[in-house]
Amino acid sequence: MITKVNYQRSLRMRAATANGRNFQKKRTWMFGCLILINGIIREPSAWKEVGDWIRGVEKGIIESGCNIPSNLLKMLVSAEDHRFYDHDGVDPKALVRACYRTLTGNREGGSTIAQQLARVAGGRFEKTLSRKLWEIRIAILITKEFSEDTILRVYLTGAYYGWRMNGLRQACVRLGVNMENLKDCDAAGIVSRLKYPEPGIMPERRRVQINIRSRHIIMLYQRHWGEGGSLIDKLNQK
Repeated sequence: MITKVNYQRSLRMRAATANGRNFQKKRTWMFGCLILINGIIREPSAWKEVGDWIRGVEKGIIESGCNIPSNLLKMLVSAEDHRFYDHDGVDPKALVRACYRTLTGNREGGSTIAQQLARVAGGRFEKTLSRKLWEIRIAILITKEFSEDTILRVYLTGAYYGWRMNGLRQACVRLGVNMENLKDCDAAGIVSRLKYPEPGIMPERRRVQINIRSRHIIMLYQRHWGEGGSLIDKLNQK
């Protein structure tokens, strides 16, 4: 039998539960706002750090007289961002395609070269939404501040290619390739390791992935940069 006292106690408990839920929602909302505000406040200093890092690498390239071969630069564009000369740091088509394929269970990256450079320069590799939003904003700033040639050269110079291959110079040494006379197959092998970094002990599965990726990059390179290629005119217009 439900008495008046028990009924009132039940109402108080329900009210307390509802208030607790409302408080939890408010706390979550406030926490989200603090994260957003913190990101906005930190962005100028984060951009300064990224910009300084890129300028430092660029200065090192110039002072060392390092000549990055054109076939390596072109293969990077073909493999990682074939609309590189058409966008301002973010490729909307690639983002939409990546989101759709991720939702359908076929995960695919949609980052441009500028976004990848933002990750490397900022040292941010966590797989979170806040990092992705940060990366997009920084990539746009990179594209506004630096030339396309600088973006390509700095990214290749500072990228990670695998175990004991932190940067292009280490990658060339470990792979035993000559930058002064870089063959297409070697250039494709270097770019393929951006997607499939080489571990200290190479398993057969990773070797196959790198080989397949390398062949695919050479095919794209020939399609984009061969006679009548789709990227030749765009490069000449720059």
